[in-house]
Amino acid sequence: MNTLALKDETLLKLSQEDYPVEPGQPCTVDMFRPEDALGVARCFYTVYGDSYSIDTVYSPASLIEANATGNLYSVVARTPKGDVVGYCALFRSLACKFLYEQGQLVVLPSYRNEAIATQVVKYGLEVVAPRLPVHEVFGKAVCNHTISQKIGDECGFRETALEIDYIPEEAYKKEKSATGPVSALLMFRCCQDRPHDIYLPETYEDVLHFIYTGLPITRTFKKPDTGVAFHTKSRVQCHVFGFQKVARLNVEAIGSDFEETIATIEGQAGKTGSTIIQVYLPLGNPAVGDAVALLRAKGYFLGGALPRWFDQDGLLLQKIDSPPHFNSIRLYSERAGKLLEFVRTDWEKAERR
Repeated sequence: MNTLALKDETLLKLSQEDYPVEPGQPCTVDMFRPEDALGVARCFYTVYGDSYSIDTVYSPASLIEANATGNLYSVVARTPKGDVVGYCALFRSLACKFLYEQGQLVVLPSYRNEAIATQVVKYGLEVVAPRLPVHEVFGKAVCNHTISQKIGDECGFRETALEIDYIPEEAYKKEKSATGPVSALLMFRCCQDRPHDIYLPETYEDVLHFIYTGLPITRTFKKPDTGVAFHTKSRVQCHVFGFQKVARLNVEAIGSDFEETIATIEGQAGKTGSTIIQVYLPLGNPAVGDAVALLRAKGYFLGGALPRWFDQDGLLLQKIDSPPHFNSIRLYSERAGKLLEFVRTDWEKAERR
């Protein structure tokens, strides 16, 4: 049985059961065990109903398998009765074996005054990450509230990019905590630096200097070369996220056919129903300036910087089909607010073009 079928089977059981978790129990933060799997599903169902975008968390068998094979490193907050009241996970990025995402953070409403979220995040960083080949960790903090951003700040993450309107309002229908789509603030934490050269497109030189000034990493800034893209062919990996209606394009090489390649993938993404296209460019490639110019001419605007995205750093540009919900974005730090100003200004320029 596939993951989707297993998810549907578990959701049916969860919708039919009445399983209250007694509040006020002491909790132990620990690595995931197979017997925690149903408790994790209950936790996500309590908070998100059936709307969470990752099927694995609703499928105990799939969650157990993912942890057994090393595709997922899950952390739980567990009561003495065995109830799971908090959860998060570490998983490797598709683009770089040294970059891990820390996400899937969820805490039962009745335990949100117990600092459970901070405890499971810190356990992942301080206990789990040192066992893995982790050089950089990032997370996506939602912007319909500032709680996860505050936790990220306390755990040493720094704000580098904004994914605009990334999560549909439907994901929050059970808690009614969003009015419109929700943006995500990308926050990175360096565990082991790899100094290297990056090329700053002239258009974004100021904002990139601002972002890198706040990061504990070493980079050598250079000016992009014009025309160097024409010495190779483009390589772009496209990943479509159906629930979010997002197409993510990881650009591995920028070539003479870059504009044609992007246009072809945009057409394919449109057929899948994608309303947001995100392009991740390699800042270690001297042709990145040409790529930025081509994308901005097509209506793309700034997202931000992505340390170690390709092992070298990345630059996020994005395009959405409808006006962004900038006014509903809630941010914790002054730094994040400044980043939003850069993003919003660049979107306004894209609209004028």
